[in-house]
Amino acid sequence: MKRNILIAIVAAGAVVGGGTLAGAAMGGSGDDSEQTSNTLDEISVADAGSDTAAGGAGSDDDGSAGGGSAAERAVGTAVAERPGVVTEIELDDDDDDDDRHRGWEVEIFGEDDQWYKVLVSEDGAEVLGSRATDGDDDDDDDDDQAAVTSLRSGNAEVDALAAIRLAEEQTSGALREANVDDGHWELELRGDDGAEHELSINLATGDITDRERDDDDDRDDRDDRDDDRDDRDDDRGDDDADDRDDRDDRDDRDDDNDDRDDDNDDDRDDRDDDRGDDDADDR
Repeated sequence: MKRNILIAIVAAGAVVGGGTLAGAAMGGSGDDSEQTSNTLDEISVADAGSDTAAGGAGSDDDGSAGGGSAAERAVGTAVAERPGVVTEIELDDDDDDDDRHRGWEVEIFGEDDQWYKVLVSEDGAEVLGSRATDGDDDDDDDDDQAAVTSLRSGNAEVDALAAIRLAEEQTSGALREANVDDGHWELELRGDDGAEHELSINLATGDITDRERDDDDDRDDRDDRDDDRDDRDDDRGDDDADDRDDRDDRDDRDDDNDDRDDDNDDDRDDRDDDRGDDDADDR
């Protein structure tokens, strides 16, 4: 069954992307219950301008126009801007930073052997910015170079577009992030129901070697955090009101004390007057 599903996915990818499939070499006797290796001799949605069509995942589709998901369009738009190999793509949806655009950050190792970061609009259709990044992240240089080496090797058959398409079709989710690590595409996706998915796809075979699903909805977590903030605000408001009531009580007590002091003063004055009158009578 797994083999038949993957064949259907690859065939669909060829129709949607307008790319090339050199064939799917599948082992096995035809028994659906038999678990065999789903080795894809070539997966590519690259157009005629990409060397992927000739074999390997050495370059991603440079056709920015067309269909596909927002992530797929973002890859195509980014590579049209900076031809090369996509090693990482991430949706930056941090609304808390007013200085940053909401969109896709795509890291590309260019055909000129330079690193680039391309910012693409959230719908994947427009380049918002592009810059060279060589030397920006020295600590990640080894990992980045390893990713490029993996993608450019003769064994690599799954480029960013193919990995994204396979992951989104398998999970019915939308990509949030994808990067290459240790010969695999590591992808994070989110479904319409809020479920989080993590998949590992082998660069050479297209096999999904690991997958996880987390049904905790981040939106519910955000709602809970908002409720907690509202509760804290309410508590602070109640505390402030209580403090004001306490201050009013203290003021009342102070007024009572003042009244008692006034009464005591009046009593002393009356006694003094009485003593004065008595002294006058005695004289």
